[in-house]
Amino acid sequence: MVTPDEQGLALRHWLARTRGVDVAEILERNGFMVKMKVEVPVGDVKKAYDAVVREYASKYRFPGFRPGKAPAKVVEARL
Repeated sequence: MVTPDEQGLALRHWLARTRGVDVAEILERNGFMVKMKVEVPVGDVKKAYDAVVREYASKYRFPGFRPGKAPAKVVEARL
């Protein structure tokens, strides 16, 4: 049987390997739910945010701009 500490350690290793995330600490466990504090590099957050803005810009029309050509500031203001 796997102890809760072993499960937490396995979860930390999995996140670090697959997601590039450093788990600072596991705050609480409640059955199958886990609340944790994680640290993500700023560069990764910025890349993900920019990708979402580009996706919205390409999917939706913004007045005065061709589809997919709206600047990020215009897209952000409409979100």
